[in-house]
Amino acid sequence: MKFIENNSIRLIDELEGLFSQSEEIFICAAFIRESGLNLLIKIIEKFIQNGGAIKILFGNDFGLTEKDAILTLMKIGSELKYYQGDETFHIKSYIFKQDHFISAIIGSSNISASGLTTGAEWNVLVTPESDLGERIYDEFCRLWESKKSITVTDEILDKIKAKAPVETFKSFSQKEDKYIKLDTETNIADYLDHSKNYVVTRRPDYRTNWSFQIYDSKLKEYSKKGEFYIAVICDYQSPSQKVIAIPFKYFKENILPSAYRDDRGRYLFEVIKRDLRFNWHHRVGMDGKKFLVA
Repeated sequence: MKFIENNSIRLIDELEGLFSQSEEIFICAAFIRESGLNLLIKIIEKFIQNGGAIKILFGNDFGLTEKDAILTLMKIGSELKYYQGDETFHIKSYIFKQDHFISAIIGSSNISASGLTTGAEWNVLVTPESDLGERIYDEFCRLWESKKSITVTDEILDKIKAKAPVETFKSFSQKEDKYIKLDTETNIADYLDHSKNYVVTRRPDYRTNWSFQIYDSKLKEYSKKGEFYIAVICDYQSPSQKVIAIPFKYFKENILPSAYRDDRGRYLFEVIKRDLRFNWHHRVGMDGKKFLVA
């Protein structure tokens, strides 16, 4: 067994390893949020493309499941059922099957950014040496076949909010106001100049958020040259392209002290397509519209 507490060991890292070793995966989640799915989507897509099968039984605990997350999972080939019972559905489990061997993670983490990475969560990995994995799998099968577990329909989707209540993120709106007066004389091409600014891009796709990463080593490299922008380009080279230019001074003072940096020296963040809200992992929020230049 292994204890996963999102401190020395993050759940997202354990899941990535187990996905790569499995043929079938079975998940129970009290709720599914886009913030968590965005961290898992590439892992799940690769798993399915390699012939893996995944079943997900989910609820809508506290109204926190988000419709776009469910639609995305359906679109990429996941098999989903919605648990519709009078009792609370509060299970969080991840079951991995390879041949006749079963591993399982069971604990407190739902599919959300904080649940998978930085939240104070307790989860336990049950390895194939224990028969507990078999018991957890059998219980999943019982719930999956229950009359209370129903195939996702338009009627079910209508019950799920398009956007659930926002997770609590640290906000620096007052300090942001100091830095929103970008130089109107600056040509857009200057923001996109890799020799002057740290430019990151994301091409158009079907997801509801854009996912990005920036490296601490490159931030240090650019900072030696003086002031610069972190130019975030969404829907790169398309008619809907958006350029958000974040002054490094703002980033250094307001994001770096709280944002999570992984063991590869990366700061990971998402930009919500609907309102250009930035979610830096470790619950740091930023209004990207204030830095929108094109």
